[in-house]
Amino acid sequence: MRSNRKLRGRWPLRSGTASMTGSFTDTVDNYVDFTQGIRTGAASIMVGNLSVDGATMLLDGSTSSRLVSAGFTSLESPANRFGVSATIYMQVATTLVTGVTAITHTGTAPAVTWTADSLAFVGDLDVNGATVVLDGSTSIRGVSAAFASLESPDNRLGSDAAVYMSIATTAVTGVTAITHTGSGPTVTWTANSFDFVGPISLDGVTISGDVDSAGKCDFDYGPPTGAVNGHIIKTTLATATAYSGTTAGLIVKNYFADNAVTVTGGELTGLYVNVKQTAVLTGGAKSSLISAHNYGSGGDYQSIDYGIILYGDLTAGYELSGGTSTYGIKLDNQTISSADVLLSSGALIITGSADPNGSVTGVDGSIYLRTGTTNAATIIYVCTGTTSWSAIT
Repeated sequence: MRSNRKLRGRWPLRSGTASMTGSFTDTVDNYVDFTQGIRTGAASIMVGNLSVDGATMLLDGSTSSRLVSAGFTSLESPANRFGVSATIYMQVATTLVTGVTAITHTGTAPAVTWTADSLAFVGDLDVNGATVVLDGSTSIRGVSAAFASLESPDNRLGSDAAVYMSIATTAVTGVTAITHTGSGPTVTWTANSFDFVGPISLDGVTISGDVDSAGKCDFDYGPPTGAVNGHIIKTTLATATAYSGTTAGLIVKNYFADNAVTVTGGELTGLYVNVKQTAVLTGGAKSSLISAHNYGSGGDYQSIDYGIILYGDLTAGYELSGGTSTYGIKLDNQTISSADVLLSSGALIITGSADPNGSVTGVDGSIYLRTGTTNAATIIYVCTGTTSWSAIT
């Protein structure tokens, strides 16, 4: 120990280290200069500034170590460093007056792992990096002013300032607009299921998989002008693929869950069609409840076997009920090659303008109705064998 002041206490020297027992006082200017190490054997109190300048400063307390000043339990240096060397450390740099603080980590891969039961940050938090990850095993949320959500009116999730998904919420009303930006902002949403509660409005939908609805489907369409309007349900059978069983563009089913179901009025039907026409059609247009078309004819197009097939037990295969009809059945716009009607017995109802004998084929009991004659004896014929017909007078 070297000092040029009067000191009180014992100062035995040990090989360049001062060992102090008792107390000492610099009675001149409160300044003591130690040129070697210093060791104390008990609690030490120093009143005044302490300057330690060396390659290593070690504070080792069995319970804790801290630097305290004026009620502020922190290191007050503008650039405090904690680390293993002069180039590998964590630096906490605080700007005077403003208190702006920058925490910097150095090294070849300065990743930070902070382990604690919880972390509470009071104040604004700005995170700026290539990747920001918030991973909570139960939930992640941004909380402000008792509102458990992100309160910005335009929250953006994306890769840069021009490519992002924006969730913009209007104050008070809660109206929310979700917008995607970029050169081709297609959205792919992958999940086991999606449950949306409330009405949903879609400008257009393309569905590549199956769709199941446990509720009522209500489609309301206001078509523009054009040649073909209405909802379209289309099935395209795959090329070079074999199909068996029922293959349909639309399958409609109306099932009872069991025999405890009751229907006390109205109609029970597999398909209900309702047309509301409040104006007279012009330009040769015709209206109908159901219009079924064979798409084409000739070339690759094949003739359709039947217009309508009714299977199963029926009270009647066809009924006109309510209202009035000009014709019960109208066949005059179709070219009939064999017979107008094939009855359940095999007998036919045929019409034509020529004498059927020798030119029209039928079975016994078939009826031929001849047009273009004023003779009552040649209006109705009954088939008596293949091409033989007997006029009924």
